[in-house]
Amino acid sequence: NPPTSQPYIPPASQPYNPPAQPYNPPVQQAYNSPPQPSGPSSTAEILNLDLTQFHNLEYDKIERIQKLCRFASSSLNFQDFGACLDNLQRAMNLIRCAREE
Repeated sequence: NPPTSQPYIPPASQPYNPPAQPYNPPVQQAYNSPPQPSGPSSTAEILNLDLTQFHNLEYDKIERIQKLCRFASSSLNFQDFGACLDNLQRAMNLIRCAREE
């Protein structure tokens, strides 16, 4: 005959005593987003550029500007900041004046 098991009887528990003071959750402060900086909101404004004058750049000048920007980016791989700035300046001159200086 298999042994018979007795039903499980949990141990006697203590009666529940609520805390003397009610729980008051902390008050959450309203989130205030940081103030937005005032001033120029676009690169054109930062560089003080009138973009209406640039729609007539010739294709070969646009290619040259792109090439100078690639050279600038590549020079950062070698931490050659002088070459980077030089190439960016030349690209900016092409954009502003339609000539490389």
